[in-house]
Amino acid sequence: RVLPHWCSLDLTNSDPYFKLLDLNGDGVITANEVYGYVFKLSNRIWQALMTSIVGFKLLSFLKPPADSISWSEVKERARPLQALSKIVFAMQNPRNAELRVLARRVTMASRFVNFLIVMAFFVWPWAFLFGLRPRLIFAFGGVGGLAVGLAARNVVGNLIASFLIQLNRPFVEGDEIQDAKKNLIGVVEEVGIINTHVNSREGVLVHVPNQTLLDDIVVNKSMRDFRPIEESVHLIPSSVPDLPQLIQEIQERLESFEGLLQQDDVERLIRLRGGRIKLFRPLCMFDGYCDLGLKLKIYAFARGSLSRRSFAALKSQVLLLVHDFLTSRGVEIGHLSASDKPRRKKSKRTEAEEKPSLGPLEAIG
Repeated sequence: RVLPHWCSLDLTNSDPYFKLLDLNGDGVITANEVYGYVFKLSNRIWQALMTSIVGFKLLSFLKPPADSISWSEVKERARPLQALSKIVFAMQNPRNAELRVLARRVTMASRFVNFLIVMAFFVWPWAFLFGLRPRLIFAFGGVGGLAVGLAARNVVGNLIASFLIQLNRPFVEGDEIQDAKKNLIGVVEEVGIINTHVNSREGVLVHVPNQTLLDDIVVNKSMRDFRPIEESVHLIPSSVPDLPQLIQEIQERLESFEGLLQQDDVERLIRLRGGRIKLFRPLCMFDGYCDLGLKLKIYAFARGSLSRRSFAALKSQVLLLVHDFLTSRGVEIGHLSASDKPRRKKSKRTEAEEKPSLGPLEAIG
């Protein structure tokens, strides 16, 4: 108590802001009223600070530990701790193939819990300190949201799209994405509040509105389970003595080629995705005839973790393997020369324009 008990202030000719200290509303501020107001205000500040400290502790507790754990350590732990270890491992490795679905769900739940903690331990205590009540906040938020939505519809849409992208996590920083029309292909640098920044293949930084990415079809090329190889090889019929035997020998070489997904790998990946995926072991098959002769189809799958350059090198090795085998058997490979390229069929309009016109006498005759 700094002020003596006999101290008082008449508010008749005083500043109106001093009426905040007049708790009983009699127009006179006493020392007890000042003490009560200061005690009440300091108590609110103390409660808000303590609540915020508890909120900080909860947010830090929900963060995954800095020391990363390996998948082998997760499997070695006892069953009660194994589930918790899987959650921690999924939060530290959100792109792990075996726990990708769990990581997405854990991330979504973690963000929702963080939102509740921020509202309960940060927003509400400090709003209560400044005299804001939930009814007033909701009313102001509704009117303000309508005004802002009418005045800046695109900005609000991008803000909501940013929140949904962060919540659902269809892509993260470092992923390579591509839109449906292939106008944008690049690596995500940052998912911002309004725009997502993408480093394109041309070396420029592209700023894409979040609402565009949310409304359009976006392909995450970094989340691959496999990379397909599908090629056609044309053979001259007269140079193929035994077609079934030739296909069988190519099939055996594909099944023994290191780097392609074989039968065991295919079955393991199908089980991992719960049967909701379609792929098969390497396959060479006869696909009918064409202008170049016999047509062979080669289907194979490589691991999705391969980079673009590594996959291109693997695909080149597979095709060279098939080419070297065919040439060693004396089989001729069909191809088009410059003079054999098929000409484009002329339209009726073009034929009519090229047709020579008849003179008056020729038309009568």
